[in-house]
Amino acid sequence: APAAGRYWFLLAEVRLASGDRLAAEQAYATVAYDRHDPQFGADAGYNHWLLATAADAAEQGARATRFNASYANDERLLPMLAESARALLAAADMLPAAALAQQLLASPQVLPPALAAVAHQVLARSYFAQQQFAFAESEFRQLLAIAPADRDAAEADVRQWLATSIYQQGLQARDNQQTDEAIDHLLRVAQVAPQTKIHRTAHYEAALLAVDAKRWQQAEPLLLAYQRGWPADDLLTDVDAMLVS
Repeated sequence: APAAGRYWFLLAEVRLASGDRLAAEQAYATVAYDRHDPQFGADAGYNHWLLATAADAAEQGARATRFNASYANDERLLPMLAESARALLAAADMLPAAALAQQLLASPQVLPPALAAVAHQVLARSYFAQQQFAFAESEFRQLLAIAPADRDAAEADVRQWLATSIYQQGLQARDNQQTDEAIDHLLRVAQVAPQTKIHRTAHYEAALLAVDAKRWQQAEPLLLAYQRGWPADDLLTDVDAMLVS
């Protein structure tokens, strides 16, 4: 009946006003997902999601996904997905957070840059946590391409994550005995985070790998560059000793 959606929606409102949260949630879900009411369904689904935001991030994310499946063109969907993805990221629930970020990027709606940034940040951090550092690097680079309002501070933070992603690829290659790939990755850190602590560490690690592999033609210019770049560094004694030897 056409009036049934209105009845269930008003019932949910009354239950919520009286403090019966569970009954309100059930009534909102009935309107939104059991009846898919054309007039009240989207509002009911949104309210159903709102009630989860005070609960736990996992439930919030599940309800955002459910809303997306039924109301993909609703204007409230994109902020809903972004907020839920952020909540899951904050809770260190990486896989569901990434799934919501993918939904955000796959939406048929036009995605504002600020929300695209949320999606790429969540994906990047999720890949990083799973030690999929090449994928993390790709997502951090896409995040860098989006200009945030507080550009300088945000870019510095993203560049640090990006540099660390590249550095970790170098360590993975080193651990897999892939010396050439390891050195290449470690030297790439300078391209995104020059004259930073992680740049210094990566350059030193690359030089050590070259020394350990007895690649003197490669090691010497790396060690000399280290001397020039960080003349007051605590590790300079070791560098000097390696050059003498």
